[in-house]
Order: sequence, then C-alpha cells, then structure tokens
Amino acid sequence: MRTQEQALRIYYAAMPDADLQSAAANRSSFLPLAQRLLTEELRKRHLEEAPAAATGVPEHHGVMNVLRHAFRH
Repeated sequence: MRTQEQALRIYYAAMPDADLQSAAANRSSFLPLAQRLLTEELRKRHLEEAPAAATGVPEHHGVMNVLRHAFRH
C-alpha cells in the first residue's frame, strides 16, 4: 500500500503544468504535506504559481484514475 506522500507525489506528477499552477494558487487550503509536495513539483518543473486571475477549475479525471491506481498497488 502506498503512503499519502507517495500518492500525492504521483498525483502532482501526473498533473498538466496549467492544472498544477492552478492548484498552487489555492495551496493555502491544502494540508502542509500537500503544500510542500506541490511546491516541490513546481520547482522540479521550473514553474511558478499561476496568477489568481488566470486560474480556473481544472479537470482531473485522468489524474484521479492515476491516483486510484496508485492506491491499489
């Protein structure tokens, strides 16, 4: 079984850049672990947080399937 940290790493790694940046704009509502891992993934990709006006509601259906798979294995 995967840990919460492993699952979040897989989830963030599977997100498109725009969705990751959009999620980062709302990071203050995330748990500290999720905030840290999100920041790590942004840095890994050399991305910055998207401006608040540019964020929208991202579609995560494909990413959710990746996350479900991660928890099953």
